[in-house]
Amino acid sequence: MDNNNQQPLQNEEVDLKEILRTLRRGIPLIVLCTILGVAAAFLYLRYTTPIFEANATVQVDEEGGGIPNPFAEGFDVFGADKSILTQVEILKSRTLCEQTARDLGFETSYFIKGRLKNSELYKKSPFTVKYTLKDSSLYGEPLAFTFNEDNSYSVTLPVGKGLDGKGGSVYKGKVGKVLYTQALDLNVFYSETPSTTEVITDNEYFVTINKLRSVVSSIQLNQKLELVNKEVPIISITFKSAVPEKARDYVNKLADNYLKQAVEFKSEAATQTIDFINEQLDKTSGQLQGSEIALEQFKEKNNLINISSEATIVAEKIGELETQRNQLDITEAALDNLYNYIINNQDFSTMAPNFTELVDPLLASLITQFNDAQIQRQSLLLRTTERSVEVRNINSTILELKSRIIENIKSTKANFESRRKALNKIVQTYKSSFTGLPQKERDFISLTRNFSVNQEIYTFLLEKKAEYEITKAA
Repeated sequence: MDNNNQQPLQNEEVDLKEILRTLRRGIPLIVLCTILGVAAAFLYLRYTTPIFEANATVQVDEEGGGIPNPFAEGFDVFGADKSILTQVEILKSRTLCEQTARDLGFETSYFIKGRLKNSELYKKSPFTVKYTLKDSSLYGEPLAFTFNEDNSYSVTLPVGKGLDGKGGSVYKGKVGKVLYTQALDLNVFYSETPSTTEVITDNEYFVTINKLRSVVSSIQLNQKLELVNKEVPIISITFKSAVPEKARDYVNKLADNYLKQAVEFKSEAATQTIDFINEQLDKTSGQLQGSEIALEQFKEKNNLINISSEATIVAEKIGELETQRNQLDITEAALDNLYNYIINNQDFSTMAPNFTELVDPLLASLITQFNDAQIQRQSLLLRTTERSVEVRNINSTILELKSRIIENIKSTKANFESRRKALNKIVQTYKSSFTGLPQKERDFISLTRNFSVNQEIYTFLLEKKAEYEITKAA
């Protein structure tokens, strides 16, 4: 029994020793694999270019151009209201991207040569270059720069590039003086940093001249624009770059350029409105001066006449009705302005004046759709031609919207005419109550009423002009 019990224990003891021996033999391999893994991770982290992401948010102004006024509710010309989705498309547009890239100097990239990779010196380059490019084949190609202590430098063109056919040729120049070559003209300047000449001579640098169209295409691949919340008019701008400062500057500059463009758009809209109001002011001013002179002359000729309180109430009521009639005339003039734009604008190149609080809300919606379609068309033309299917389709949409806007304007003007006739009929009814008054008293009431109506309209227009001038100045 004892021998049988000891046999399994001996086997277990032998197996454990064998395992330990195997482990001891594999320790060097385990250590080697660990070292290689750590070294590979170190090299990956050391030489793989990290990608940084920057984010900014922009609040879209949903406020319409209208300024509430009980005197002329529904009269607001050339408002700048646009949908949030339209604002997203504007932020995505090549035009805004190009402006931002140009402002930040993305057309020229500076690099310092490293052992295994080159690092971009965004806004940290010890020198800058100004150039006139003569050979388009140099776009996107690295120009190698080395500097000497005597303020001279050497620039090497890439192999196979250059109009002179001497790819890889070395040209020597002086800092601050133009270097003329067949491929390009260069002028190199030291950056305003301390000890520039001491640092710059120890390294080799590369400068890449980038085609703006290629820069914008790269930007659009690395940027993302989206609504933060459908209920809130805020757009999120995200941009990825290997240089964190570059990503940060881009989102900030894009937001800044967008806001500046919005201000310019509102300023232009305010200018259009002011021009329209000035036309109405000139017309109303002449009427006001004429009614004032007529009233003063009547007073001088007939002395001041006291009229009955009943006649005064009727005169005030007639004045209110005539004010409504004049309001119709002003709004109709604005519709005529819009109609002329729709008829004369054949190339879809400019935005339509936008009525945000018209009596007919359908017209305001049509104008917004029309402007959105024009923005979409301009965006399409940046990447395709007039003959493309997309542009032809959007042209058809714009033409259809123009037709619907014209029909709506005609319908609205016909409605205005009916309202004007109704107002005229009511005014005549009230005026008939004056038939029993002496002629002089009737004349005085008429002159006083005309002066009061013209003065109210003129004051209203002046107030609107002041408001839009403040908007423009802001």
